[in-house]
Amino acid sequence: MLLQSSDKSQSTNNFINSEAKEKFTNNYNQTQSLSLNIFEIETSRDSVQIWVAPLEQGKLAEYENNFKDFYFYRNRDKIYSWALINSASSNLPIEFEIIEIAKQNDTLIFNKILEQSIVNFLKKGNIKPLKYSSTWEYELKDGSQSFHSLLIQPVLQFALYPLFSLKSKKIISALSIKTSQKYKFTDSEDQIKAQNVDTRDWKRNWENKIIGHRSNAISYARATNQYNQFNKIDTERAKDKYAYDELLKFYNNFNQYIKSKIFLPDGLQVTEFLFHNLENSNFSSDVIGKPNYYYYQGRTGSGMFNERLKNLKPYNFDKFSNDTTINILVLTPTIHEGTTDEFLNRLKNTLVSYFYLTKVVFDIQLVNTNQETFSDVIDNKIQRDDYNLAVVIMAEQDKRFPIPQSPYYTSKARLLNRRIPTQKILIDTMKKQDYNDTMLHAIALNIFSKLGGIAWVVEQTQKEKIELIIGISSTVDSYKNRLIGFANVFDYDGNYLIGDCSHLSTKETYLDNLLAYLINIISEIIKIKSVSVGENIRLIFHLTKEAGKKTEIKAIEEAIKHFSDYKIQFGIVHLSFNHNLRIYAGKGQEDVTRGTFIQISTLQALLHFGNKTRTPVLARLDQRSTYKDIYDISKQVLFFTHLCYRNFSPANVPVTIKYPALMAKLTSELMQVDRWNEKELNKIKDLPWFI
Repeated sequence: MLLQSSDKSQSTNNFINSEAKEKFTNNYNQTQSLSLNIFEIETSRDSVQIWVAPLEQGKLAEYENNFKDFYFYRNRDKIYSWALINSASSNLPIEFEIIEIAKQNDTLIFNKILEQSIVNFLKKGNIKPLKYSSTWEYELKDGSQSFHSLLIQPVLQFALYPLFSLKSKKIISALSIKTSQKYKFTDSEDQIKAQNVDTRDWKRNWENKIIGHRSNAISYARATNQYNQFNKIDTERAKDKYAYDELLKFYNNFNQYIKSKIFLPDGLQVTEFLFHNLENSNFSSDVIGKPNYYYYQGRTGSGMFNERLKNLKPYNFDKFSNDTTINILVLTPTIHEGTTDEFLNRLKNTLVSYFYLTKVVFDIQLVNTNQETFSDVIDNKIQRDDYNLAVVIMAEQDKRFPIPQSPYYTSKARLLNRRIPTQKILIDTMKKQDYNDTMLHAIALNIFSKLGGIAWVVEQTQKEKIELIIGISSTVDSYKNRLIGFANVFDYDGNYLIGDCSHLSTKETYLDNLLAYLINIISEIIKIKSVSVGENIRLIFHLTKEAGKKTEIKAIEEAIKHFSDYKIQFGIVHLSFNHNLRIYAGKGQEDVTRGTFIQISTLQALLHFGNKTRTPVLARLDQRSTYKDIYDISKQVLFFTHLCYRNFSPANVPVTIKYPALMAKLTSELMQVDRWNEKELNKIKDLPWFI
């Protein structure tokens, strides 16, 4: 239930009784349908009187210290305030005056009043929810499962979203409810080690302390012979059905025990929490169909993706004519020579059969790891133009080295300095080759892509405007600094055009670097696409962070001013998986169809990628965009999940944000390697060297 704490009051400890649960469940015993995990909050009025004062420096903290029975909310240049309890004195400072807040016109403030009323109610029940971004979270007392030193702890997450129904043309105050679990170690690391558990490879925090990461929990459960029981409970609670059933419990709890006890200012009351399946009077759903794949000379077909490629030939088949020799360097430890030989033979057959690379030449350089490193061999024997690509064979244990000494990173840095893309293959993977054709095909696809091959593109229906998609992402370095500004450009059909590697920026340098990048990249686009003066160009920006007025927005607007001779239209969409919204199918018992689209406001929509992920992407168009078709952009996002050349299966993240994130992460890691020259990446920026 929602409220579980040491407080024994009815409001915090009443469970839904079995009769009510059965009655409620029968009401929803319908044919397969979709549900959003939201309760629509109905209130007695759509307006409320509160207090407002001008924003003055230092005043907010002063108000909060002196008036504990009031909540103070800063919004732009004003401070809004309202009572948290019925007995609150109204003797606020003279600068405050009464104002009427309407749900329709002051949506964010009205929503904040509702949110804080729920948070305050929890606090009065001795529950202290914590806020992470826009989501509140607290641990549920009931339902925890102990495995000696390990605890599976159920958690409730809730958030309030102001949505807008295009069907009913009204603002919806939506309370999103979701349960999950986290893992906690209740004993010290020394106590865990005393159980003969090896914790040396466990994930840790910045203080080098073990954390409640799922991989650590699994390792502990295995080492203490509790894995079967742990996995049974963990798997069951990870299912949508469990989350949906919990949602029904909370729905009943809110209406029976909570709504009448929530205090709102000015006599405002919550009259009902509504929960309806889709379709309903506010929201409906659509399914965006998967895209067609196009291969050599625009041919298309059906069947398994790898077989389609084999039968129809890669999209840019002509790039690799029959007389094109592909020279591939292979670095492998001497102790794995035989296994490498066998694997390379199968890899060559795959490159010939599926990708039509008929002249692949492997140059195997053995590395005696007792006497030399991969970097030694590269420095002594490898020249800049000797190879089209390098394959580096290493063991799983090599991944444990710190980045500056890692064979993977040091060899990749040396080879990229010579403009040679690399492909890492683990010896552990090669040993499984007899029954892992899927992995073999994925490795071959990676290699083909890094050579400049385009295996397929999607939907070739060109729009009237020249349309290009620019993906911008970020990473966090080993010192917890956020590095941002990497961008990749894709054509409308998903063809990877260019990725710029020179703008890994700090917060202070981001604006200038992004502006310079955009001016440079738009110039290149105009040249590559032969755009004439006066022509229309549409630029769609996919961001993993919300666009900042003083960063992304300013850079985009300034860059477009630089090209005033062209007609440039732009859309800025924030693609986020960090939210509390979920979609359930068939009461959580069925997989949500890939491409399920639910528009939740004029410029916001949820897009689900099917059974590969439980979390739909929340696509949010910035209101300053001059292109505002959220359905078309969501369709574009879905199509870009079918273009990840890391394997043949469609991905659950579009390459427009996946590729720049990979690029940013890998480059920030390579910056820790001695003699790394970042500038050399610009010589191969038309290749997805980072996948």
